Amino acid sequence: MSRRGDLPSTGRPRLPKALITLAVVFLVLAVWNGWLAVGDSALWRSVTAASCLVCAAALTLIAVNDGRS
Repeated sequence: MSRRGDLPSTGRPRLPKALITLAVVFLVLAVWNGWLAVGDSALWRSVTAASCLVCAAALTLIAVNDGRS
């Protein structure tokens, strides 16, 4: 019986690397929306920046924990 993440004859899966890449994308979006929110009075832009930052942190945490197992 195989465990989660085991792939036959391909070695270690590249999921942590993909999650880190996605986290970087969310971090860039958070910085961009944060930069635009400074000069804009729209609340949605600040909420979007904060949400992207939370997603980037969560994806990084998942990737680090998945890489350790």
